[in-house]
Amino acid sequence: MAGSVSRCCLRTALCRLIKGSSKFSPVVIQVAGLKDVRPPEEIDITIPEKPKLKPMQKVPDPPHRKEFRNLIEIRGPELHNNTLKHGQFGIQALAGGYMKHGHFEMIRFGINRYIGSKKNVFAEWRVDAPYKSVTKRPPGTRMGGGKASINHWVTPVRSGRIIVELCGKLEWKEVEKILNQTAEKLPFAAKAVSQEIIDKDLEKDWEEMVNNQNPWTFERIVRGNYMGIQKYTGPFDFKWFDKHK
Repeated sequence: MAGSVSRCCLRTALCRLIKGSSKFSPVVIQVAGLKDVRPPEEIDITIPEKPKLKPMQKVPDPPHRKEFRNLIEIRGPELHNNTLKHGQFGIQALAGGYMKHGHFEMIRFGINRYIGSKKNVFAEWRVDAPYKSVTKRPPGTRMGGGKASINHWVTPVRSGRIIVELCGKLEWKEVEKILNQTAEKLPFAAKAVSQEIIDKDLEKDWEEMVNNQNPWTFERIVRGNYMGIQKYTGPFDFKWFDKHK
């Protein structure tokens, strides 16, 4: 009986509101406090004894000999170290390039400053210390005299390589800013990523390839040599078809 009476009262109130009765004012519901503040999911990760990034050697031990440029080391996609080992957050390269010792120090200072005294956060390198020698001649030197002396050491990085990971009991919104600020200072294009972002990018690439309705793709034009385009393409265009340089 009480339920039917309450329903009748509710219907009467709604009818009067619809008709524009002056006796009833519109109901305002406060939603400022109705936010999703659920705690983050529990993650089973072992925090190492030294959670901060360790400094990288400026010169390899023992020093390597002089090398050729070997630009293939920075061309094409990274086929091995292109996934997050702990499945959380990190920085991913979007193009190839070289990392000097100063870039390692910049990443280390920024991330270690963010970690500070946090006990449930740690960072891990995903690239090797500088090992490739780069030679340079002093200005005003004459030609000849053999290969120049070693000036500094670098680490080659390909597109898709994970450079550093930041893991622990934290969320994406907490680390997005510091990772993006660090990625912008690198000498090549890079971005902050999470496991969800990597999965979405792979899914998007797959959908574009499967659902592509345009028959005139770059691969078809190059293979068919339309308008003599093969005169202006190189061997890597036949290998990656303009996806990587």
